[in-house]
This record gives sequence, structure tokens and C-alpha cells, in this order.
Amino acid sequence: MTPQSIAFDPERHESGSLRDLYRSVCKYTGEQIWPDVFLANWEVLNPAGQYFREIRDRDCSGKHWPELLEGESMNLYCASRLSDLMLLSFQPGDLDFAGIGTTLGNYIELFMHLGFAVLEPRQFHAFSCEVVEVIQSESTEVAIIEVLWPAVMLGKMMFARAGVRVKAPSYVLTKGIADRSCLYWSYRRKYRKTNDLSHGWGSHSQWRTDFRRDFDLGDRYVYNVDVGSMIIDLREPISESEVIEEISILERISLLKNRCITNIVRVNDADCWPYHDYYEEGK
Repeated sequence: MTPQSIAFDPERHESGSLRDLYRSVCKYTGEQIWPDVFLANWEVLNPAGQYFREIRDRDCSGKHWPELLEGESMNLYCASRLSDLMLLSFQPGDLDFAGIGTTLGNYIELFMHLGFAVLEPRQFHAFSCEVVEVIQSESTEVAIIEVLWPAVMLGKMMFARAGVRVKAPSYVLTKGIADRSCLYWSYRRKYRKTNDLSHGWGSHSQWRTDFRRDFDLGDRYVYNVDVGSMIIDLREPISESEVIEEISILERISLLKNRCITNIVRVNDADCWPYHDYYEEGK
């Protein structure tokens, strides 16, 4: 069967178990969240793990990345909300929220249980790295000095980028901008503003948000592949109606890749709209 011929089965719509886990984490007030909440639901998450492995292993010979069935993008988004919540434990800022009490080992164990793979980048690239802190340097290159949490992938798809502290020249990554400007496609961070398509929707509707998919295709990276008929390919000339004011095409490509403004001081960093953009680059 091809993905297109498989009917949507609501019983396999795995957001239910992940949403229940997310809500349980948010409500928990004890001191042993890993055994009391996560391990208590471990067996319940087995179908979710099988579900994500099917997406990971799906044949994509007709395209460069696997197509998604109805509901699957929203399920990936639901998993990303759980990831965002757990990652708060490893971020600076907002002292009124210390995190949920899970360890980095817990985070890795959970997502490996769900069929994902974990990697720690050795070199900085926007595809795999989220900038948490910039230290300015006179070098012409960006160097990772600490990985705060690893990257998580589902096959060739980047699910969650690694959080990194870097040394970088200011013309590439400016301290106070690259590490503090609004982060798009993210629900919550302790150390910076975020902008997510679920923001502003109700407690039920927000879970129908689609997940952004980026892929490592071996010879190139592709960014934001699922915007369909709304796609704006930044490799091609764009119309006047598609222009984002005060941002050049090169800066717009950087915004899409980094998911944030990295060195522009002349724009409202939370007032861009990169959600319809697509780009691919060779390695």
C-alpha cells in the first residue's frame, strides 16, 4: 500500500497518549516525576513508538522525504510540545520556572523509546543547532563550545535541534540577537520569546498545529517542506506581495534556517512571517 491509499484510522491517532502525558507533566506537583509520570505511562506509549517508527521507515522512493497521512503532522507537533516542555530543564533564564525535574538522560530515553535517534553535533550548522548563547569572537567561523542538549531526529528528519553555546563573529551571530530574538516554530523557551502557529488558539484547537519538517538528504538540506500550495521557494524570485519588509532575501533565508533573526537590528524580530518559506542548500 502507498501512504495515499491508507485510510486515516482515528484509533492510531497517537496524539491522545502524548497529550495525556503532556498534561500529566504540567499538573504534577511531586518530586519524582520520572517514575511517577513517565515510567508509569511507559507501556501506554508503545503504540506511539510504533507509530513514529512507521513514519520514519516509510518508503519515499517517489519523493525525497516520506509523505504524511492525515493527522501525522499534528502528532509530530504534539511530540514536539512534549520535547519543548522537557527541554526547559536545560535552559537559562526565567528563574520562576526551574524546569520539570527530568534529566538529560530521561529526555534521551523517552525519545529513543518513541523511535527517534539522538545525535550531538560536532560542528555548528543551523540545520542541527539552536543557538542558546553567543560569545563574540574575532574568528571568521562559528565554533560550538558546549552542547546543552542533543539533536533528535526521526530518520532523515530533524525533530528537535541541539541547544548550543557558541563563539562567533558578530556579523554572523550577534550576541543579544541570535540568542535572544524571537524563536519561530517553537512553543516555549525560558530564555527568549517564541512564535508558534498554535499561539492564540484555544486549548483544543492548538493541538491541530502542523509540524515543520526539515530533512538531511545526504547531499543537501531542505527546510520547511510541507507548506504545499503556499510555498515560497526562496531560491526563486518572489512577488512584491511575498516580500517581508526590511529583510533581504539572504536575511530571510537565514531566518528560515536559524528560525530566528541572527544579526539584524532594524526589524521587529517578532513581526516576521517565515511560515510559508521553503529553501534547500547543498552541503
